[in-house]
Amino acid sequence: MPQKFDSIPFDIWHEIASYLGPHDYINLSLVNWDMYELLKDEITARKSAQKFMFHSAECRLAASGQISYRQAIRRAFDVREAVATAQPYSAGIMGYAESFQFRQGVLCYKYGHTIRILHTRAADGTEQVIDVRAAFSEAVLPLTASEQLQVTLLYYSDGITTCLCKWGGRTWLMAFDVCSHSREVGVSRLRMGVYLPEDRNVTKRPVQLENVVGSELGSTVCFEIRDGYLYVVSNQTSHEEEEIDWTSFYVCVRIPLSRPTEPMWQRYWRRQHQEGPLNDTWTNLSLQTDEDTGNLIIVECRREWRDGGSENYRTYYMQPIDRPHAQAEWDAEILDPVTMRTPFPTEDPPSPGFPRYRPVSRLPSDDPLTRTLDAFSKPNYVPPRKRVKRQYHHEYTTEERNSDSRKDFPLSKTKFWTYNYSALSFIDLVNDPLPTGAFSAPSDRLRLRIGSRKRKCPIDEAGEEVSPGFLYPPEHLHEDATPMECSEERYESRGIKLWPSDDAPEELLRTLCPRSASGEIQAAADERMIVYLTKVASIDDPRQVQRASNA
Repeated sequence: MPQKFDSIPFDIWHEIASYLGPHDYINLSLVNWDMYELLKDEITARKSAQKFMFHSAECRLAASGQISYRQAIRRAFDVREAVATAQPYSAGIMGYAESFQFRQGVLCYKYGHTIRILHTRAADGTEQVIDVRAAFSEAVLPLTASEQLQVTLLYYSDGITTCLCKWGGRTWLMAFDVCSHSREVGVSRLRMGVYLPEDRNVTKRPVQLENVVGSELGSTVCFEIRDGYLYVVSNQTSHEEEEIDWTSFYVCVRIPLSRPTEPMWQRYWRRQHQEGPLNDTWTNLSLQTDEDTGNLIIVECRREWRDGGSENYRTYYMQPIDRPHAQAEWDAEILDPVTMRTPFPTEDPPSPGFPRYRPVSRLPSDDPLTRTLDAFSKPNYVPPRKRVKRQYHHEYTTEERNSDSRKDFPLSKTKFWTYNYSALSFIDLVNDPLPTGAFSAPSDRLRLRIGSRKRKCPIDEAGEEVSPGFLYPPEHLHEDATPMECSEERYESRGIKLWPSDDAPEELLRTLCPRSASGEIQAAADERMIVYLTKVASIDDPRQVQRASNA
């Protein structure tokens, strides 16, 4: 007699749970009431959460005892689904500002001489208020009522916010401690105030990023401080464009903050030039955190004419960076962009310090351009690498690309674009004007354009690649014929969605776009929220800070 599905012993379910991420865990718990009660077990939920979302904000709350692990899994599922399906929980105006920084769930925004700090994930909604002028007068030098102080908000990270103060042709860098233990209105601590003279360096020995190519922040180079290291990633390999070249790399430099004179570097395969030309105006480069492993992920948006096609489309590429362990791991290049298991056997170890050009060990044997190289050429070449599907996300599938309902937005209408690695979704903030009559100008309308995907069931139920009922086979093999990790994964598109809908209330549309959206919009996003400033009438006017939240 066949055994009931929900009569399997608890010990087996407990072991199965260790292979279930938030999406699978919640969906399995909704099969029936018995399954819901079974997976509500806190020990089982903890095992799943610690494996698949250990570095998420929800798991940290559960580890501190503020919520249960079952609640943490449910929250992570709800947030990721809200992003993937373009269904934000809320939208609103957070304040008026001239500039802002949004990072680690904390919004810092400046208006006049005041900086306000709001922890967006806190329930109380209490802001910290810093009177920069008063702090400057107290810590640096007294100012009279008629004296002007120019304040520029720079950055926020790990409870520290920084700004530049200019007065009388001189500049000071000021850092304020705004961590949670001092979150009271009007309370902040000036951690540091440094005078920035123009005729000498601030530090005794400044760190110069030698041979790190790229000057466009967020496009050709990006930075991140993590685990006591400064990470610098560039998608450029040379200051001068090589006329004959085959391969492009990511160059990653890691500098210990405690030993800034001991940098380490590594390069990862990026692409072959034969894959097609790039539309560089859409290139976006950033570093994100994998909530499963805690590793940094290079996330790059590239718009490409793939394989000689006549149309160019966007693709987001993901490249994991290993966390710092032994020095030897950073003394060799990585062959496999996913498994990171085999270094290039013919590469010399890097010279001390920063990146340098590495002569190629071999050239493509069937390419006649190799005969045009001379002693001054510095080409880059490695054989093409294989990408597994989890490492790239195309904007369109083949069916979506040929669909009559496809709706593209030019760069002038796309105000912000990013990728949510946890939700497997790309997010665009676009200006999609409301349709109007023939003789009236269309009014601006800001909308979220979200395209997402999800992993397929590992069983090929439809028989697309193997006989129905069998597992999907590995797509790529290593040179020793062993399967590449994650190459058995398959993904399916969940479509592209626009929010708000065409029949959205007028009040919501005015909240999201209170003024014209034809100009530049400053925006930032994390796993749960997108924050942006709308256009102003004049440069000195404050702007409204809007947000769309999924939590």
